[in-house]
Amino acid sequence: MLCRNGQPVTRLGLGGLPDQDPACVPAAYDAGINYFFFYGQSQRPFIEQIARLVPTARDELFIATGSGARTPAGLRADRQDLASTADVEQFDLFFAEYLHPGDEPATILGPGGLLDEMQAWKDAGLIRLVGVSVHDRPLARQLAADPRVDVLMHRYNMAHRTAATEVFPAALSAATPVVAFTATRWGTLIEPPEGWTGPVPTAADCYRYCLSHEAVALVLT
Repeated sequence: MLCRNGQPVTRLGLGGLPDQDPACVPAAYDAGINYFFFYGQSQRPFIEQIARLVPTARDELFIATGSGARTPAGLRADRQDLASTADVEQFDLFFAEYLHPGDEPATILGPGGLLDEMQAWKDAGLIRLVGVSVHDRPLARQLAADPRVDVLMHRYNMAHRTAATEVFPAALSAATPVVAFTATRWGTLIEPPEGWTGPVPTAADCYRYCLSHEAVALVLT
């Protein structure tokens, strides 16, 4: 994955949370991070900090977002709303988020479904890449191989290792880069289990573990 100026995305990306200190955005940018991801308007202070960088640094930034909407109209409304807040005309990557086996297949995969909708955006220059976020491993394999999917976001950490054998080979075969998330399992992997007196991983260890797999393009923090 490349930024608009042709530079590769950093291996560590910053993801937004609703209660996050928005000052982390300029701090991350100053430290060299260029990949920024946010879920929605609940992270508005985070998004507004990205918008402050846009006028002078847009081509250096890789701005990713997404929507959990399950209709093309809902997806379009969310993209337009988020683009307005972020002060961008084009997102570098847009995810259809949290796709799962309970979704109606035609809604996602069929003609005029979510993937076709996002592919049309890509053709029109509204986004640069189409992404999907999914926990279910069989579905992740299927989507990683779909030619309409450019990027797969999937949970992967020291406690959830099965993706390495059940998902990542399909992603590698299709040359679909993986964005890994929950590297520290929401902090539990850097806390000692009850009764454990030995060393525990650091956050950096957790990120390095994720990045050690060749299918993983970057990991979110």
